[in-house]
Amino acid sequence: MIAAEAMLLSLLFACYSTEDFSADYNDVICEKTEECYDEDVRPFADPDWTTLKDCLEERDQPTRSDDEDCPFDREFAKLCVEDMQSMPCQDYTAGTNWPESCDFVCGESEEE
Repeated sequence: MIAAEAMLLSLLFACYSTEDFSADYNDVICEKTEECYDEDVRPFADPDWTTLKDCLEERDQPTRSDDEDCPFDREFAKLCVEDMQSMPCQDYTAGTNWPESCDFVCGESEEE
């Protein structure tokens, strides 16, 4: 997959930015939507869904890292994307057991 390869390359660079994270996060959402939902359900699961290619090209949803008050943590951002990629479909479709690393992308957990 081209998107996965591009994501891996961006994860390897030390200058992982909020823009990189937002792009990678949105790409993972597209990829997990394709992987975890039946074809007829995908447009309902993700309003940006038409095809994987279109979703990867067009999905541009804001993430918490886009907030100017976010003390962005590159390491947790990288880990969040990696954890989402390996997330079981059962958890993804149910919206449960979301990767804890994603709670720390902006430096502290939402629970604090």
